[in-house]
Amino acid sequence: MKNVTNTIEKPATNRQLISEDQSRLNTILNQTNRIYPAIKEISIAYEALKLGAFDNTIYQEIVKQGLSGIQNRYAASIEKMLDNLNINLEAVRDNFKNGTDQPLKKLDAAYQNLLNSANPGVHLGIKFPLETITIKNGNPEVNEEFKEQILETYCRVYIQQGPEMEMYKTLETLETSFNDFVKLLKEAKFTNHINIRTLGFLDRFLILQDDQTAKINPIVISDTLTYNERFNKSRVGVINS
Repeated sequence: MKNVTNTIEKPATNRQLISEDQSRLNTILNQTNRIYPAIKEISIAYEALKLGAFDNTIYQEIVKQGLSGIQNRYAASIEKMLDNLNINLEAVRDNFKNGTDQPLKKLDAAYQNLLNSANPGVHLGIKFPLETITIKNGNPEVNEEFKEQILETYCRVYIQQGPEMEMYKTLETLETSFNDFVKLLKEAKFTNHINIRTLGFLDRFLILQDDQTAKINPIVISDTLTYNERFNKSRVGVINS
């Protein structure tokens, strides 16, 4: 699995970008539909500890270091409160502290939920790096650098100059010719009579030679362009008979 949090490696100058799949970026970012509610849950649990506001500093501490620091600060705040109340007997202090662990349990449950929310979907295979989310004005958002990292790591395709570029240009020509050819078939309504969901239909139009080259089958051109008209006439004949 690629680590998308690393610094982006700029493509070599002899490479050319030929594809960028924005839909894949959107699919990956849609994981935040699970993550953002989990962050809201953890913010509520944290602020219940009365240690201050939940902000980006606290969030980054949680996702990078876990809860140990917060647990220690919470324990220290309880000790300070008992000191301020002049409660000195250990038995009394211990009895009081017995009920103070519930907020920490809620925080831990929210933390586990947050970690689970970042697990990849079956079709993605990408564990969402929680540290790439920032908290601004109390709301989580994905920073722009991370979006660029996702594009570069998972959504872009580059090819090398030379044979790769030559093949790409040839395929571009083939793509254009194929699309133009299918357009002609549709205009002739021939696509009403054949399945063009696979490339097998090309066997009608191209004859593969022994040397793996292809030649046009010339006798099917007129037949193809007039087939729909002849088919409809034959149906009328059958109906009238």
